[in-house]
Amino acid sequence: MAGLIERFETKTGFDQGMTAWDAGRKRSFQFEFLGALHDRRERSIANLAAGDKEDQTFARWIKARGFSESDWAKIRSAPVWEPQPGAAFLRPMDVPDEALALRLAEAIDMETRLAVPQTTLWTRAKLIGENRPGTIWGELRRSWAQFRSFNLTASHLWGEEAVLRGQGAGMTPLVGTAAYIAPIVFALTIGGAMSIQLRMLAMGNDPKPTDDHRFWMAALLQGGGMGLLTDAIYAAEARNGKASQADAFGPGGQMVGDAYDATLGNVGEVAEGMRTGDDMGEAVEGANIGRDASKVVRRWTPGQNIWWARAAWNRAVMDQLQRIIDPEAEEDFERRAKRLQRDGQSQWWPEGEPLPERAPALAEPE
Repeated sequence: MAGLIERFETKTGFDQGMTAWDAGRKRSFQFEFLGALHDRRERSIANLAAGDKEDQTFARWIKARGFSESDWAKIRSAPVWEPQPGAAFLRPMDVPDEALALRLAEAIDMETRLAVPQTTLWTRAKLIGENRPGTIWGELRRSWAQFRSFNLTASHLWGEEAVLRGQGAGMTPLVGTAAYIAPIVFALTIGGAMSIQLRMLAMGNDPKPTDDHRFWMAALLQGGGMGLLTDAIYAAEARNGKASQADAFGPGGQMVGDAYDATLGNVGEVAEGMRTGDDMGEAVEGANIGRDASKVVRRWTPGQNIWWARAAWNRAVMDQLQRIIDPEAEEDFERRAKRLQRDGQSQWWPEGEPLPERAPALAEPE
């Protein structure tokens, strides 16, 4: 079962384009770095330190990673790799000293992790500890940690880098961190805003109004890896319609909550209806059996969150299924649409409609 789930996750990442995007970012950064090594191979660390701002930054990086002048001399004496004319690189694998080559490869890998954050052993140790997979507590911790690993990884890597750069420039840790983090926070906020708007389009909604201070608060959280909290600013539900309380425990907690609502939760509602005087038919009709059942299918069908098919899946398939099995489907669609309207949004593919009504409204109304 674990292998099957892993294959589903891998296939979903591939279909979304995330696998290729992530690999491409890492590969392009590493080649850019190897090219920077080549471009400076004729110069010593002292010469780089006396150069322009970019060369000075590179010299500080070499020193910060523990490379001496003699180490750098050995590295820059390595053979040049030129796969195509004009594209020359200096690779760690070409450095004759094996120990030095490994140190250089490790340093480049660390820079890659800063440019393209990915879970580190430090993050896993902090979030999961010594809890083994397959145990109840181990699986609970892994579910809880799933949506928190990026935020902790990025905060740790960038915070550590900010302190080191500040010290290298003669600043105190607090001043150095503030000077380094401020432009990053600005860039991440802009990226978070783009992420929110693109997600709205994928859900069949028009973009959120950007003249609302709540939008920029949500963008700041989204850019910092705290996407679970972004829509909590707007409402009591999290970004993908899941209850914020359940999202706090990760996908495992959400699955348990959905399963409970569709089974024991509805049993309790039916029992409560009969206790207050309804007959069996009225009590069953008063429960949300159809809606909860469609919700389980909507949320837990593999691939349902693929961005380029999400709106079509929800509107053309799942909304139609809900309309069949949920007597109050129309009221539910109208309630969700009104919630968006209160926040100044409309829908280019309205709730419950099998086909889109129009193209997305990308320009804000005047």
